Amino acid sequence: MAAIFTAQQFIDNGFRVSEQIRQSELSRATMDAFMCYVGKVSRITVTPDNNILHTPEQGEAAMQIAYILLLQRSAVATRAGGKLKLSPSLSDAGYPSQQDYFNADRLLRRLQEVGPGAVAGDVSKLVDDIAGIYYRNVNLSL
Repeated sequence: MAAIFTAQQFIDNGFRVSEQIRQSELSRATMDAFMCYVGKVSRITVTPDNNILHTPEQGEAAMQIAYILLLQRSAVATRAGGKLKLSPSLSDAGYPSQQDYFNADRLLRRLQEVGPGAVAGDVSKLVDDIAGIYYRNVNLSL
């Protein structure tokens, strides 16, 4: 199974994604999820034509992380009707929820338990945390 997911696949898996989202954005987020997260905690296979062969569990984890990345990279909300229109930064669905982060962490930890070629260790230290799931790349100063 190739690593590039379509908007319809995200929708079919319960993610709130527009069908009009560009495939290039989906492909970039998916590849980033596989290379920076899933491939760091379990073994993935990259084919000569740059497709990634993965298990269903790896695909599920990558899709959750790709969804987080999509929301972080372009928070765009479209609303119609009598509802007050908020800017994307004030929108309830404009950014990933804490539940999205918890689910991504849970799926990555599950890959370490059941995935092929699982890599042992602390997940937060193994991954390249570009989505900020583990807050390791946030500098705090008081």
